[in-house]
Amino acid sequence: MSKKGVVIEEINFIIQGRKDIDAKEISSIAISKYSQLRSAKLTECNKFSSVQEFALWWASQFVSQDGRCCYCKTKISDIQKLIQANLLKTRRVGRNGSGKRGPQFEVERMDSSSNEYSSENCKLACYYCNNDKSYIFPSGDYEQFLAKSKKEYFELLLRKLKRTDWEPAI
Repeated sequence: MSKKGVVIEEINFIIQGRKDIDAKEISSIAISKYSQLRSAKLTECNKFSSVQEFALWWASQFVSQDGRCCYCKTKISDIQKLIQANLLKTRRVGRNGSGKRGPQFEVERMDSSSNEYSSENCKLACYYCNNDKSYIFPSGDYEQFLAKSKKEYFELLLRKLKRTDWEPAI
């Protein structure tokens, strides 16, 4: 069995039949996010030794956070619904704007001053909180004062989405 097959098997064990994420999706996300951490300016800050370690951390973190942003506590599946309904915008990134920020969790350093990406210093955050918090606010202050209003806004959008008379923007 290949390393990738072993990792997917281990991820399946971690997620234990959850319906909101699957091992192949986590593996794909982890490869993409890990390659960002391995970029030239972040290499020395990345304390994950391999993409396999990172993928297992991602799966464990997803389960421990119940698929919710570490700040606003909104499920990533709800954020994806809002994006699909054009109630939330994404940001194009990468060469030729082929990537998107928004539909997947991002790796959030809880202590931005340490500049370290490690299992002890990182959680999963939605793009909207991660981008808003940036390195400007300490994690605790952001969660206490700003994340609650973001959650209330997402809940408002979800209620709007559930209304039967609402039509998505074209």
